[in-house]
Amino acid sequence: MLKIVTITLFTVVLTLFSCTSVGLNLLNLFELEQEWLLFTNGPRLDDIARTSLTPVIIDYSADGSETRRFTREDLTSLKRLKDGKSREVLVYVNLGIAERWRWYWSSLPTKLIYGPLEGWEGEYYVKFWTDEWLSVIIKYIEKVIEAGFDGVMFDWVNIYFSSSLQRYSKFSASQLRELMAQTLSKIVEMFPSLVYALVNGEDILITYPHLREKVKYVVVEDLFFTVNNQLATDSKTFKDRLDKLLKLKSYGISVLSIEYIDNQNPFDVENAKRVKTYIELAKQYGFKHYVARTDRKLDEINIPRILAR
Repeated sequence: MLKIVTITLFTVVLTLFSCTSVGLNLLNLFELEQEWLLFTNGPRLDDIARTSLTPVIIDYSADGSETRRFTREDLTSLKRLKDGKSREVLVYVNLGIAERWRWYWSSLPTKLIYGPLEGWEGEYYVKFWTDEWLSVIIKYIEKVIEAGFDGVMFDWVNIYFSSSLQRYSKFSASQLRELMAQTLSKIVEMFPSLVYALVNGEDILITYPHLREKVKYVVVEDLFFTVNNQLATDSKTFKDRLDKLLKLKSYGISVLSIEYIDNQNPFDVENAKRVKTYIELAKQYGFKHYVARTDRKLDEINIPRILAR
């Protein structure tokens, strides 16, 4: 009980002081700037509009439902920056996984669905290579075009690495990768004017040069740190991924990096060190950085704060 009360009191005091620049000065806190934004769970457009961050990637709805989907009026206002420039706004679409809370779920043929995605409630492996699933994605894209989004960020384009999907489908990783490339190719050919981003898509973009010509961004998770917040730069996996990302960068594809490393405790010296190390590494390689919370919820604009030294 004492521990809970102490944490609660700390949180209240920090919140009160952090609400103003005076409070930040009194606590000797320093806010670190972000370079882009991923806000997919319950995005609040008013909060985003108060920033100058671009690109911004959000869900197409305020709560994931069809009834609260964003309108063209909403997006027009969000895109307008104070300096007269335009903010680039992309929408999150899960290409490799079906989500139970989406508008399409009630009419989705059961033959398209495999088992649940491990660790992600309400998400299911899907036969993403079928015409039926492609028609769902086409309708999805038509909705977001109507709303005025500039482009689409496709998640789980690397689902072919999943041993569960390989077992369900009886396809190898290389076969599934080819099927994903075919699905992506059909989409970008059908909607050539959209801006495209692929989450953890460095492997598929290196393998299929024609897709590189259509994709503007690759969004990279957990590159510099492991999911346990340990620096990963000495690992073979890091070096292999970095080599691919630097090649993509040389081809003109921008790298949007996100690390889930901020525990939101500005008095934690190790947390501050981790955050500063990440930002320095991202800048070193020319990647745009976003410091996300360790809970990985992406339900707010995270503002990393550290003690000024």
